[in-house]
Amino acid sequence: MPRKPVKPSLLVKAENRHLPPICRLPLTGGRACLDFVNTIDWRLAPDRFRDTLLEYADLLAFALRLKLIDAEEEARLSAEARADPEGAARALHRARDFRETCSSLIDTIAGRPGSPPGLAARSEDLAQFGGARRQARSSERLCWEEGRLVSRPQVELEGLDRPWLCLVRDAEDLLFSALASRIRVCAAEGCGWAYLDTSKNGSRRWCSMRLCGNREKAKRFKTK
Repeated sequence: MPRKPVKPSLLVKAENRHLPPICRLPLTGGRACLDFVNTIDWRLAPDRFRDTLLEYADLLAFALRLKLIDAEEEARLSAEARADPEGAARALHRARDFRETCSSLIDTIAGRPGSPPGLAARSEDLAQFGGARRQARSSERLCWEEGRLVSRPQVELEGLDRPWLCLVRDAEDLLFSALASRIRVCAAEGCGWAYLDTSKNGSRRWCSMRLCGNREKAKRFKTK
């Protein structure tokens, strides 16, 4: 079953300021995989570009925040990462590679601000996304639940890759659905954040009205 979209959180409370930057980013994507792409802040502004996914602990914190894993899994994976730092580094590298693949596919689907959507995805992006899907599927087993066939991951087989494999499943669920046509990239200059446009007429332009929307309005007001 696909997870419900995470409710956007736009304000950083004072008691949360000690958290890593990845836990202080607003969640405006509407889907876990889109918020994952947005862990790069100001993606299209080289002078403001900021990556918040720097350590394996950041990946765990993000997955816990979006309820992809629970506190018990987070503690177990933290212990595994401390025992196998090289394995954790490899898992982080694979997660970052998957994020770039998703980002590229989103640009193909939605187009960057000022440019139309691409005609077709790059073959290397399709190959990399396919490889991630195969890895996610390799740990799953079929179960019969409540009168229907379902596929469930075997958590113990996923090891340190578990957090980003959860994101693979969310991305597959989104990109293979009709909702893919509702993926957008924020129209604000330099932002680059992706989001799911759930507005009735599909005309939403900003990752968030309270963030980029207000900034762009103020910018236009100053130029008048």
